[in-house]
Amino acid sequence: MGAAGACSRAGGWGLVAQFPTPLKNGTAPVSIVIGLAIENGVLYAATYWFGWDTALQSNLFKAVGLAAATGFRFWVYRTWVFRRHGSSHPPEHSSPQSDFQKTRP
Repeated sequence: MGAAGACSRAGGWGLVAQFPTPLKNGTAPVSIVIGLAIENGVLYAATYWFGWDTALQSNLFKAVGLAAATGFRFWVYRTWVFRRHGSSHPPEHSSPQSDFQKTRP
């Protein structure tokens, strides 16, 4: 169990207790592994399928793979991890409330 899980069980520390734990539904480990596959798959394809294997080309395609994997992980977390409780749909955008607005009756 990670620090986020331990903190949420023990009553929470500020923001940690407000967010769901992605490890409960298995989304985080799966998205991390798929992100690694995307990142290294782009580099593998560029190197072994297309023959682009100079240092500059390898660095360029590593950056392209990193950007694609980061975009995928962002989409997964936004769509599946940080959604409203009890909803199977992604969250709709709403204006954030300040602490003052939350405490007003």
